[in-house]
Amino acid sequence: RQGQPNKLVRRNGKVEFKPTDANDGLQIINSGNSNLTYFVLNASGITVKSKATFEQDVKCEGQIQAVSFNATSDKRAKTNIKRLDQEKALDIVNKLPVYSFNYKKDNIPSIGVLAQEAAVYDGAIPNFSLVSNEQATGENGDYQTVKESKLVYILWAAIQEQSRQINQLKSQIIDLSKLIG
Repeated sequence: RQGQPNKLVRRNGKVEFKPTDANDGLQIINSGNSNLTYFVLNASGITVKSKATFEQDVKCEGQIQAVSFNATSDKRAKTNIKRLDQEKALDIVNKLPVYSFNYKKDNIPSIGVLAQEAAVYDGAIPNFSLVSNEQATGENGDYQTVKESKLVYILWAAIQEQSRQINQLKSQIIDLSKLIG
């Protein structure tokens, strides 16, 4: 209908547009269950109303907010499981500089590592540095990215190594104290 937004309805594997209330904007719903709305697109943005599964990469040119982000961590979903070398992790933490900077596209201040420097550690951190990200620059090209979530595990392993070193030093101090008397 003229002047009214549409809703996207799935019927028998096909997607259809249907009129909706003007406040709802574009809706993607399950036609078999009119109470199940997947997405709503209106002046406030896109709202995911139910569980969503994406089978490809999702790209965002702004911030993503959520109560939590979960990565599949079940042992059954993994192969070639090896413990991360804690000494190597500590070496990465000590050598990979952290910078403050502004993004060229919108001059928003941020902090982080440089992908070109992080790429040196791709062998120690699989798929840590990737190519193809125009989001930060607004330009097309092969811009490098960093999977920052992997830094958590590098820091975790580095802390474990520092803890091992501290315990070793404590033991040496106790031994030396016994010698001194």
